[in-house]
Amino acid sequence: MLKKQLEWHCELNGQDHDGNTALHIAAQCGHCDCFRTLWDAGGRIDILNKQGRSAFSFAQDFPQLRELIMKRQQLEATEESFMDETVKSP
Repeated sequence: MLKKQLEWHCELNGQDHDGNTALHIAAQCGHCDCFRTLWDAGGRIDILNKQGRSAFSFAQDFPQLRELIMKRQQLEATEESFMDETVKSP
């Protein structure tokens, strides 16, 4: 269902009356698959709700989400490093 809504180009980073995005809700509930799907589709984990919390901060309460974020950050750092080395080589 979530993937179908994303195919319909819903407002991925839209906020409700409390300032929560879909990623906030997925993170608050610890729904790893939904969180990953939304994040992969371009959902931002840094948007703050009215309480000043981000999806990233909510995700820290769940080991699976913390691990997912850590792995993705490591992958992105590796990709950046690779790109830097590729640009520097003759």
